[in-house]
Amino acid sequence: MTTGTQKHVLVLGLTKAPPFAPAEILKEGGPSEASLRQRILDSLTLIKDLGYQVELHQAKPEEVTTTFAAFVEERLRSRKWDGFVIGFGLRGIPEYTADFEQLVNAGREIAPGAKMGFTTRPDDLHVTLKRMFAEEKA
Repeated sequence: MTTGTQKHVLVLGLTKAPPFAPAEILKEGGPSEASLRQRILDSLTLIKDLGYQVELHQAKPEEVTTTFAAFVEERLRSRKWDGFVIGFGLRGIPEYTADFEQLVNAGREIAPGAKMGFTTRPDDLHVTLKRMFAEEKA
């Protein structure tokens, strides 16, 4: 990044890969919580030197419609965020559509200056962040 300032990004996702995740994600190590989290962490290592401070939160599928939105709203109020990323599982699973909309609206209302980004798979967070902040790439 050319600005030299650290970007604070709130990242939200699920602890389990959705059933329509790419086949290589579902078969390589299985869609376990541990393997999914490791894929996300591996993606984060690809951008660790680019100035991003990422706070990652993953919800268990049964928590999405109960406690996750309130938790996210509290996190959004906790600091100034430069970015707000929602994983594909939260936006791609039809039964989470209302929850996804609530998260997007919370981001727009509570952190209006934060850029919004959306991943397309569990291991492309680095791609999403680079896309979100493309104008600041070195």
